[in-house]
Amino acid sequence: MNLKCGKEIVYMNDWKQMMKGCFGIEDRIFGGHPCDEKRAREMLKAAIDAKATMEEIVSEAVRFLEEAGSPKEHIQKQVAKIRSLKF
Repeated sequence: MNLKCGKEIVYMNDWKQMMKGCFGIEDRIFGGHPCDEKRAREMLKAAIDAKATMEEIVSEAVRFLEEAGSPKEHIQKQVAKIRSLKF
């Protein structure tokens, strides 16, 4: 295994671990607070650097929101917000 490949794998795990910090603690809104927005930008940069697809990013957000007990309607709104991002 080459070093670059190993770093990409670690980085990929990092962006997934960063996902929950992108949502409000109480409202679970993606990037709704300035601190959440900053973490969301950092997570998206890490995901892009790891060559994650939009589908992988959305899937990870859905997993987090489902585990947090968010209703489907809320999840759909947050997914739409994530999909609307330009990068």
